[in-house]
Amino acid sequence: MYCRIREQCSIAWSDQRGVTTIEYAIIGVVMSIIVLAVFNQNSEIINALESAFQAITNNIQSA
Repeated sequence: MYCRIREQCSIAWSDQRGVTTIEYAIIGVVMSIIVLAVFNQNSEIINALESAFQAITNNIQSA
C-alpha cells in the first residue's frame, strides 16, 4: 500500500499540465491589480472616460 501511495504521489508531482493554467491565473490577478490601481486613483484617464461617457449620454438623449 505504501508503494502505491508513493507511486501516485510521484505521478502527481511530476504532472505539469496544470502549471500553465496557474501561471496564467497569477498573471491575470496581477494585471487586475494594476488596472485597479490605475483606475482607482483620481487621474486624467478617469476624467477623460467620464467626459466621454457624458458626451455619449448627452448625444443619445438629444437624439
